[in-house]
Amino acid sequence: MSNRQQENQILAEVLLGDYRGGLTRYDQLPAPVAEDLRWAGLCHLNLGHHIEARDLLARAVAQGCRAARIELAALYRFSGERELAAAMLMQLEQHLDSSLDMALLHREQAQQLTLSGDLKAAGRELEHAWISAGASWPGAPLRGPIAQLQGTVLSLRGLDQLAAERYEVAWHLGSPPRQVYALLARALSLTYLGRLLEAAHDLTSAQSGLAHVPVARAYWFYVHATFLRACLKDREADQQYAAAISQAQESGEEETEVHAELGRATLATAEGRAQARGHLVRAEQLAQDWKVTSS
Repeated sequence: MSNRQQENQILAEVLLGDYRGGLTRYDQLPAPVAEDLRWAGLCHLNLGHHIEARDLLARAVAQGCRAARIELAALYRFSGERELAAAMLMQLEQHLDSSLDMALLHREQAQQLTLSGDLKAAGRELEHAWISAGASWPGAPLRGPIAQLQGTVLSLRGLDQLAAERYEVAWHLGSPPRQVYALLARALSLTYLGRLLEAAHDLTSAQSGLAHVPVARAYWFYVHATFLRACLKDREADQQYAAAISQAQESGEEETEVHAELGRATLATAEGRAQARGHLVRAEQLAQDWKVTSS
């Protein structure tokens, strides 16, 4: 981490997971510089304020903060604009001068590779991110999110036991908002492993932390629905999938919405209900929109 980053009060709040506190710090600045715009934009992104995040991050890049392209890439990826997300990272590494930025770059590259299905390459990027994070001043606050993504990659490879172990690391190292995501991800893996009591505990713990990270509500409903399906409570699961869809539509989380629609389709098919086709069509349309937007 560079000296200017160590001294940035907004970044200090970001590393603690206090994104609202970071915005309060930003509002108190008489003359914000590009670096301040970057971290304030990241605060808005983590709070689900995409319009404000896009404005601040674009201004940060325009004012010479090249590293803000990392967060702008994350915003584009989250919005389904994968081509723009990839373009933000092209030839960026040579312009970065801190281990923090290198860790963030490798993690975002891993996110994009995971989304495209190249899990081996994503794993390599995460190893680079882990090493860079270890060399940076924040250390653990960076390594928590990296461990969580490592868990996701392992889960996608069908290695849920190993994934659960990485989520445990992520929980220990993460800030309160990051711990919510780590708990939810671990709850999903534990559900797949049939360890339902442990999954239920993680879901309860994650629910109590949603105030720190309201954008995680859609994912919480989705994981809870999947858990209820494993408990053979299909009616309650369908209600939770519906809640996940509603929350995902509000926050623009199309990926969660797709998975929830597929969950409802599976339940409707098992019960012989005609609504199954409607859920499948909706999921297919969302996936197609995502593909078109990012092509």
